[in-house]
Amino acid sequence: MKSKSVFLFGLAGLALLLGACQSSLTPSSSEPTSTTTSLTTSTTTSVATSTTTSVTTSTSVTSSETSSEVITEFVIAGTVRDEASNPIVDAVVTLGDDASQATMTDSTGAYEFEAEELTEALPVKVSHPLFFGEEVIVSAEDAVGADIETSFTLEEATYIDLGPDTSFGGKFSLNASYEVAYGANAIAVRNTAAGSGEWADNLKLEIYIDTGTATAGRNDTTFVVQPWAKLSYEDDRINYYAAERPSLAAIPGFVKYFEADVFQVTIPYALLSVGENPVPVMGDNFGFSIGVWNATYNAGAGDWDGWGWWSSPATDAQIAYNAAYGTNFIAPELSNRYVWLLGDGTITFAEPDGDLWVYVPPVESSLEEIDLATLTYHSFNSAFGGLQVPGGVTPHVSRTSDLALSMKFVTTQASWTPYTIEFFLDTGSATASRTDGTTWRFNVFGTGNVATITSYGGTAFANTETKTTVDGSNLYFAVSYEALGISNTDQVGVTFGALASGWDGWGLSGVPFVTAYETEKGGGFVAPEIPHKYIRVLSDGSLTWTLNDGSFVSRDTLVSDYRVLENKFGLKFFGSGIEFKARHGATGIEFVFTAPSDFLTVQKLELFIDTGWANLGQNASTRRIDIWANSDPITGVEKTVDGAVISVNVLYETLGISATDQIGFSVGIWDDGIKDWDGWGYGDGAISAAYNTAYAGTFIAPENANRYIRLLSDDSLSFTLSDFSYYHA
Repeated sequence: MKSKSVFLFGLAGLALLLGACQSSLTPSSSEPTSTTTSLTTSTTTSVATSTTTSVTTSTSVTSSETSSEVITEFVIAGTVRDEASNPIVDAVVTLGDDASQATMTDSTGAYEFEAEELTEALPVKVSHPLFFGEEVIVSAEDAVGADIETSFTLEEATYIDLGPDTSFGGKFSLNASYEVAYGANAIAVRNTAAGSGEWADNLKLEIYIDTGTATAGRNDTTFVVQPWAKLSYEDDRINYYAAERPSLAAIPGFVKYFEADVFQVTIPYALLSVGENPVPVMGDNFGFSIGVWNATYNAGAGDWDGWGWWSSPATDAQIAYNAAYGTNFIAPELSNRYVWLLGDGTITFAEPDGDLWVYVPPVESSLEEIDLATLTYHSFNSAFGGLQVPGGVTPHVSRTSDLALSMKFVTTQASWTPYTIEFFLDTGSATASRTDGTTWRFNVFGTGNVATITSYGGTAFANTETKTTVDGSNLYFAVSYEALGISNTDQVGVTFGALASGWDGWGLSGVPFVTAYETEKGGGFVAPEIPHKYIRVLSDGSLTWTLNDGSFVSRDTLVSDYRVLENKFGLKFFGSGIEFKARHGATGIEFVFTAPSDFLTVQKLELFIDTGWANLGQNASTRRIDIWANSDPITGVEKTVDGAVISVNVLYETLGISATDQIGFSVGIWDDGIKDWDGWGYGDGAISAAYNTAYAGTFIAPENANRYIRLLSDDSLSFTLSDFSYYHA
C-alpha cells in the first residue's frame, strides 16, 4: 500500500488534533454514601457487537450538602477486536458525523477520545479495510462518571474481486479495483487504487447496487451510495430511485475507511430497501456498477469516470457480456447490464432476455475434421489492432475448404493468450448498416477457447459451428459455410478489431486500392458498424471493396460495367468470331453476344453455367442454357435477339444464387443447318498463361466444370486448378 501518512494527518497529526481538544475533567464535589449501578448494552447492526457501559450513581447527602458539580466532558474509550478476540491494530475510529475527532487503535486494539463534550448523541464509527465497519451511538447518559466505554467486535470481510483485473477511474489515474464482501448484516465494497492517482477529498465514489430483477432502467430496487474520500460523513448520500428516500443517518452502520490507495465502504443491508421491498440478507444476489466523480477535474468543472468490465485475458463471463451487449462498459443507468454477484460467490450478468448468464462448457466443433494449419492462406498485407497487440495483427484468409471459411491471424508476440480478435463478417450485399441479418461478430480468443457469436438480426447458430486453434504466433479460426447460409463460392465482407486492455480496429493499408477506398469512404478505417466499408473476400481469396452504394469495385477493367472477354468463339461459323461480355446485373447474370453478321435462326448459343464448387464433370450445380436466335422464350431467362446481337439475363432466382455469388461459365455455338458445333478457347486473357500451364491448353471444355472461367462477385475473372482450388495470382 501507499504510505499511510496521507491518511488522517498521520498518527502525529492525530495526536496534535486530540491534544488541541484536551481539557481537564471536573470531579464530583462529594463522595457517595450509597451506589446503585445500572448496566446497559447496545448492539450494532452487524453480527459483531459493541458494548457501552453506563453507570448511574445515586448519592445521599447531609443537609449541609446542597449541590454537586455536573460532568460535561467525557472520556470515550474502548477496544476493537475480531471475532476471535484478537486486537485489531490501526482501525480508524471517528466521533460524530463531522468526524471532528479521529484516532487509530494501538497494538492492543485500544482507542480513546479525551475530554469530549456531549451535548447530543453522537455516532462512534470504526473501520478497517479487512473488516466490516461498525457504528454505535453514544450520549452523556451512557457515562460511568466521566467515562464512556464503547468496544467493538468486527466481522472479517472476505472479498471477491468483481473483475478480476478490471479497474475504474483511469481518467484520474486511479485504476481502482472493485471488490465486494457479503457480511451478516452489511455489504463491504473495497476499491484499491493501483495507478499513480490517490484517494483524496476531491473524489466521490458512486457505488450502484441493484437488489431486484435486472431491468432496463433504475427503479425502486436500485441504489447509488455516494461517499466522499474524507473523514467527514456530512456530504455523503444514498440515492434511492424511488419516491421514498431515507437518509444515510436514518439507519446506523454506514461506515467508510480510506487512505491513499484504499477506499472501503460498509453498507448495511437495511439501507438497501424502500417501501414494502424486503430487506436483503446475506446470500441474496446483487447487481453492481461503479464510478467516481472528481470535483476539481477540468479546472473545477468536475468530471466522472466509470467501469469497463474487461480483463486481460478476459473471463468467459466478460466475453459473453461483450457478445451480448457489444461493449464491456457497465452503464450505471441500465441496471439490466450490471455485473451480478450471486450469493454463492458466482460472478455473472443478466442477458438481454433477463436470464442470468450461465457458463456452458464448450462442446466438440463440427469442424474438427479440418486441419486449419494445412489450408492455403492469402495474406491481406495489412495489419490491425496495433494499439492493443504490439506490432499489430496480420489477417490471412483461406477459401480452400468446402466446409468453412478459415482465417489465420498472425502476431509478433510470444503468446496469443492475452488477446482476443473481433472478427466481423458480412455475407450479403454491402449495406450502410447491420440490419439485413447477414452480419456476424465472432470473438476469437487467443486462449484457444471456443468463440462467441453475435448475430445482428440473422439466424443464430451454436459456436459448435466454429473452430479455434492456436499454434505459436498463429491464431486460426473457421466458421461453417452451412451455418452462415452460404457456400465456399460466395463472397464475404470482413473487418477486424483487437481486444486487450481496450479495443483497436483496422485502418486500411497495404492493399492496392487503399487510395481509392479512402477517397470514397472519407478515410481508411474499416468500420465494423458499416458493412459497405468491409473489405470483400472473393471466392478465390482475392480482395476488393464496394462503393458507398454497395456496388463492387472490380479488380479487372470493366467497359460500361461489363467484363469484356478477351477471346472470341464460333470462328467456324463467323470468320472473325463472336465477341461477348458478362456482368452481375440487378436481377441476374447478364451476357451480351455480338457477331460480325446476323445470327441465323438455325443457330443457338450454348451457355454453360456452374454455380457450385468446381468439379471434374458436370453435376447438379451445372446447367446448359440453349439460346436460339429466334423469339422463342426461355424459362427463367430474359432474351433479346436483335440481328447480330443476342442479350440474355439468366435470373439469379433461376440459378439459385444471389447477386454477389460467383459463377463458372463456358460457351459454344451449334448450327443446326450444318450439324456442327464450335467452342471457346481462352488464350489471350490476363490469366491465360496460368490457365495454359494448369491444363496444357486453353480450350474451356464444357464437360469439365473445373475448367470453366469464373466470373467473381466483382466481375473479375479467375479459374480453378485441377485440384479444384482457385488460382490466386
